[in-house]
Amino acid sequence: MKNLFNADNWFWQRMSEIADLILLSLLWLVCCVPIVTIGPNTVAVYYVMLKKARGEADEGFWRLYVRSFRRNFKQGIVLGLLEVALFVLLYVDVRFYAQAEGIVRPLFGSLTVVGGAALLLLLPYVTGQMAQFENTFRRFFINGFYFMIRHFLTTLGMAAVSVLGVLAVWIMPPLLIVAPALVMLGHGTLLAKVFDRYTPQDGDDADTGAEAD
Repeated sequence: MKNLFNADNWFWQRMSEIADLILLSLLWLVCCVPIVTIGPNTVAVYYVMLKKARGEADEGFWRLYVRSFRRNFKQGIVLGLLEVALFVLLYVDVRFYAQAEGIVRPLFGSLTVVGGAALLLLLPYVTGQMAQFENTFRRFFINGFYFMIRHFLTTLGMAAVSVLGVLAVWIMPPLLIVAPALVMLGHGTLLAKVFDRYTPQDGDDADTGAEAD
């Protein structure tokens, strides 16, 4: 009974982790409302999850989040606007595909597949790199294509995590308060294993400018 109220026991540690995930999900949802901050906001959550996946989140998620948000603000803005543009184009393309007939229909269908693949398979790698490495925007995408193909099982794993997250919220909307953080934790856990293979092991911190070329 004495251990029941011990903050270091297994139960309260798990409750603390769940509370952190809920708060991080709510923070992400709120910071996505001003559309322009979607990019740095998402990069910051990925940064927290990469740290958590490696057991390096002792500072607390809030400090880690703010650090990444400030550091990646400019590139994150560009990434966020690109993501929004892709979502809008994909939505418009799906609408046209539903109404198209004849030889034009397969064209819209192909664009839907390409756009959906870019959002589902490529962007997690780009966002994760931006959270961990310092590099040019162009190089993030080049490396992202490489990672997407070279580590295809990981790519499929992240896609499955994303789809399960969306389905969970679709079936049970209240899960929205925790699903975003859980999805990005799944991505972060998989990405950490990939990125660690390309990070120098000579004591350099991955946050100090290591490049995933």
